[in-house]
Amino acid sequence: MTTGDEPKPTAPSADVPPGMPSWVKYLLGALLVVVLLAVLAMFVVGGDHGPGRHGAGMYSALAVDSPAQGKGL
Repeated sequence: MTTGDEPKPTAPSADVPPGMPSWVKYLLGALLVVVLLAVLAMFVVGGDHGPGRHGAGMYSALAVDSPAQGKGL
């Protein structure tokens, strides 16, 4: 036998763990796409996010009402 005629092993060796299942790869790819789309949407829509966008906060009544009544802070 020459070196080119040696049979190749068909079964994986016991030292190497099996690879990641294909459904896990597809799920991770889909999650990556969703996260990238969310980040892209945040940059495209703009930066006016935060607590002030969703209504009055806990201390906003004190800051807004005091100057309107003529009282100083």
